[in-house]
Amino acid sequence: MGFLQHRALKSILAGVLVFAALAGYGLEGKVKLAYGTVPDIMQQLAGGTIKHAVLPEPVLSGLRMKLGGRLNGVVDYQKTWRDTYGEDLPQAGIFVHSGWAKTHPEEIVRFQSLYQEAMQKTVKQPEEGMKLKAGAFGLTEAALLQAMPHIGLTFFSAPDKLKLKQASGA
Repeated sequence: MGFLQHRALKSILAGVLVFAALAGYGLEGKVKLAYGTVPDIMQQLAGGTIKHAVLPEPVLSGLRMKLGGRLNGVVDYQKTWRDTYGEDLPQAGIFVHSGWAKTHPEEIVRFQSLYQEAMQKTVKQPEEGMKLKAGAFGLTEAALLQAMPHIGLTFFSAPDKLKLKQASGA
């Protein structure tokens, strides 16, 4: 049985995605997984010391631009998730302590409203604010714009998402 050196982010979601992809392609038990940090993985891919990796956006697009065509995507997890589940890949959540939430409901509603507005503006007008975002990620604006189609920016509050799941019978 051959093996392939593969670098992946060791986290719950990335692990689930990697194992699901391996199973879907009939590669369970045929791939050796190794884990590293994003900067380490990027450096090793750029230097050619590893040949395969799982990296998150937008750093993947940044590395792709840096390597000028020497990096090929094999699995687009965002597309695969959309095709499988009909929605964007869940990438992050924002949580507050339930005690604080009970005593600050207005702040939560205001934050959610502003956050949703900012996400929608980012999707509709990704060029706006790219300098700020580029600085935060240490990437070029062009790399961030290239990454946008692979990043699912969708807002759901937890109660709204639960209602949708219950209504769909999921």
